[in-house]
Amino acid sequence: MISRHIDIKILFNGKEELNIETKEFQINSNRYEECDTGFFVFYIKKSGLELKDFFQKGLILELRIRERTALGGGWTSLFEGEVDRVKYLIQQSLIEVECRDLMSRLTDLRLQQAWLNYTASDCLKFIAQKAGLKNNISFPNNVADPMQGQFWQLEHKRVALLSQHRFQTAADIAFAIARDVSCDLYVKDQTLYCQPISSDQRAYKTLNLEKDILEAHLEHDVQLSSGIIVQVSSWDARQRSGISIYYDGKSYFREAPVEAEKNTYSFRVPGKRLEDLKGLAKGKYDRIMAHQMMLSVVMPGVVGLTPRMILAVNMNDNEKKLSIDQIKTIFSLEDGFVQKLALRARGNIPYE
Repeated sequence: MISRHIDIKILFNGKEELNIETKEFQINSNRYEECDTGFFVFYIKKSGLELKDFFQKGLILELRIRERTALGGGWTSLFEGEVDRVKYLIQQSLIEVECRDLMSRLTDLRLQQAWLNYTASDCLKFIAQKAGLKNNISFPNNVADPMQGQFWQLEHKRVALLSQHRFQTAADIAFAIARDVSCDLYVKDQTLYCQPISSDQRAYKTLNLEKDILEAHLEHDVQLSSGIIVQVSSWDARQRSGISIYYDGKSYFREAPVEAEKNTYSFRVPGKRLEDLKGLAKGKYDRIMAHQMMLSVVMPGVVGLTPRMILAVNMNDNEKKLSIDQIKTIFSLEDGFVQKLALRARGNIPYE
């Protein structure tokens, strides 16, 4: 499963660039609410290379790789994003390129339209269209497609005004909707995906900490080990009443449970009903408790690994199924192909 030598193909706007050679790259891919980023250094192979082509706005760079032992096999797309910054090192005949993946179209897109009477999926499809992306929207079976409207817009404006916050972006709206319905939001193959946080416990790969890795660190958050309580409160304008719900990972409570050893995390959201608050409380509980344990791994690179995949990790003769939160992929001609992984328990995958 371990790949140390890879072949690399670089495409600009879908066309392979043959006049450069990749000296090094660093890709930071994650499931957090931010863009994936890429940093590349290229040798210029021919003096006739049109450098002006690198400076055009909207230039899309795609990195494809394959194992060297799989000559004739298919290529895997590791990164695709728009070029943000280009630096030409004249004496060294090098070009440095910095990119963000196409989630950057959402973070750079300012939305001022109202979306009264839109459902959550309507909003995400509208945002994808505005950003020039296709869409693939799917919510968990037990989650309705909720109506969106002025509650969230007005609340955001109040907070933004009080905190001197930045303007509202399409990413703000899309990530807020994804959190409400317990989904992951990401862009792949120029498509905006909103998909349920994985509950599939089938492992994509099996990782042996004694054989397959170069370095590993296991971290525990002692404060979370005794459990937590999540409180979510809202003002229901339909019923003209304030409501709160408490969740401890097993049960819901209308009154604060007496748990002296557990920390309470409190959140406030606008315009939600009791049924909505229960789903929000569970989602926030799961996201917080995922930080109870993190396994950090440095290993020879593996073609095909992406965030949100499940790995079966063999630790002290015990197998744990963990989700990939972050991958830092590093390549250089001197040091080869290495990946740094951050693994946590996510979704319905327990860590015991």
